[in-house]
Amino acid sequence: MRLIGIDEDKYSLQQVIKNTSSEATTQKLIEVFHHKLRKNFNDLGFFWKARTHVRGITYLCTDQKALLMLNLTRRFISCIFFTGHGHIKGLNKGIWLKSGETCGSERFRIKDDESIDRAVKFAVEAHILAKEWAEKMKHK
Repeated sequence: MRLIGIDEDKYSLQQVIKNTSSEATTQKLIEVFHHKLRKNFNDLGFFWKARTHVRGITYLCTDQKALLMLNLTRRFISCIFFTGHGHIKGLNKGIWLKSGETCGSERFRIKDDESIDRAVKFAVEAHILAKEWAEKMKHK
C-alpha cells in the first residue's frame, strides 16, 4: 500500500502494518481516512506533511508541529489530536506527549465511515489550533 504525501523514510507503510498486525479492514480505514484528510486539507489550502512512525502516521501543520498522531491496531486506528490550550468540540482534553500536560485530546477510534468523517473534522480543527500554537511559539 502506498499513500500519496506520506514520508516513509524511517518506516514504510508496509512495515507499520506488519509491526501492528493490522487487518485488511484497518488498512482500508487508513486508506480512506488519508484520502479524505488529504482532500480536505488541500481544498482548504492547508500546508501539511505526514510521516510514518513505528506504529502509525504523524500529521504536521508545519515542518515541526504535529497536529495528529495516529496508531494502527489490529482492528481500528487510534488517534490523538493536538488541542493546545483550546478545545475541539466532541473530544475531551487529554495528554499530548507526556503525562501531566493537557495539550491533546482523549484517544479517538476510527473504526467505520462515520468515525472517519468525524476524525477528518477533528483534524481540521486540530490543524487550526496547532498552526496558531506554532505561530505563537515562533514569536516568543
